[in-house]
Amino acid sequence: MIVDDEADIAATLAEALQGDGHQIGIADNGAMALEMLAQRAYDLVLSDTKMPKLDGEHFYAEVERRFPHLRHRIVFVTGDILSREKREFLQRIGAPHLLKPFDLREVRQLVHRILADAGPEGTSGLH
Repeated sequence: MIVDDEADIAATLAEALQGDGHQIGIADNGAMALEMLAQRAYDLVLSDTKMPKLDGEHFYAEVERRFPHLRHRIVFVTGDILSREKREFLQRIGAPHLLKPFDLREVRQLVHRILADAGPEGTSGLH
């Protein structure tokens, strides 16, 4: 799943990952992503940190509470790494993160690595 309020970024990520054979769901905010997670299983989440309705930090807290199996399968994509609060949040949870602008090759490699490390239950893609 890709969670980003910037449609161009979500589309670019989706296109790159679909090229690797992943099925992609796209949500434009954390609240929508939680609804989608309640309806269908996803293997990995790529999420922006700064979004309307439910930002990355609150989205992560809800995922951790409702879908704890996904807490180690969230990758944050952010352009806001200079913020002390954002750095502290990412360090505290230990989630991988990529800085905008990102290298699509790096995104694809990170997704592949996380899904491979997840074992058999994480082999079906991003859905």
